[in-house]
Amino acid sequence: RASRDVRRAVEQGRRFIYFPEGKYEDNRNTLQEFHPGAFKCAQQAKAPIVPVAIYDSHIVFAFNSLKRVTTQVLFMKPIYYEDYSELTTHEISDMVKARIEEGICELDENRKRLQLNRFYYSKI
Repeated sequence: RASRDVRRAVEQGRRFIYFPEGKYEDNRNTLQEFHPGAFKCAQQAKAPIVPVAIYDSHIVFAFNSLKRVTTQVLFMKPIYYEDYSELTTHEISDMVKARIEEGICELDENRKRLQLNRFYYSKI
């Protein structure tokens, strides 16, 4: 019933954030197994899927402090129904996961570049 309600809401234009891993763990920016059923509602509603990479969100749970943490969020190009209509939910899941992994790699490279720049400029 909940799945049907979400599908109907998506068909009416509502947007949802869905975490296909099904749980949160201290994953250190490594994706866990995706649950293919997470993409059924989007598939049935023929809605676009927007992969989102969330980087360094695990840090806030690693420490028992109020230390400021910078979490990066990268919204990627949507995957339209026409692009996944012939795929199974397993294939959709694999495609979305691969795109998010690419986004996490991009964010990781950006962080390394920033750290290198900070180090370089602190030495000048």
